[in-house]
Amino acid sequence: MILSNYLHGDSIIYPIFAIGTVIAALLIIPKHLYKKFLLYGLIIGGFGEMLSGPLNTYLGLINFKSLAPFSLFGIFTIWTPLTWMFAFSIFLYLLPVRLPYLIPYIIGWSFVNYSVGLVLHQFGLFDYVGIGKYTAPFWFAGWYSFFTTHSPLRTHH
Repeated sequence: MILSNYLHGDSIIYPIFAIGTVIAALLIIPKHLYKKFLLYGLIIGGFGEMLSGPLNTYLGLINFKSLAPFSLFGIFTIWTPLTWMFAFSIFLYLLPVRLPYLIPYIIGWSFVNYSVGLVLHQFGLFDYVGIGKYTAPFWFAGWYSFFTTHSPLRTHH
């Protein structure tokens, strides 16, 4: 089939959201720090999503919809790891050093990520399933907390 047949309706939201995240990262992170933060973003965000996305789908906590033509293994969209890579790069670049700022920062990012899932749900592209509806913000907070406490970037740039 012709690619334009797949790019109808809401499936185009995935690449639009990914491109927006890429642009935001490139505008926020100084050019001389791209290598450092994009590498960590790739490892933690991109590869992390490549592991956690299928796991959460298998566990029945999330469900991606309208993947064509961007399907990756029929589980999630190819744009998701890319978006997570750049989102995590932004997260790490803006990471506060002092603990009083760190806790609200992690909580804030967790709820932003949860909200992105809710927005994708409104487009009919994603669902938090079952207990995932209630536990997702805590999973995000745990993910961010773990990588924050183990990050050499916490000493800042």
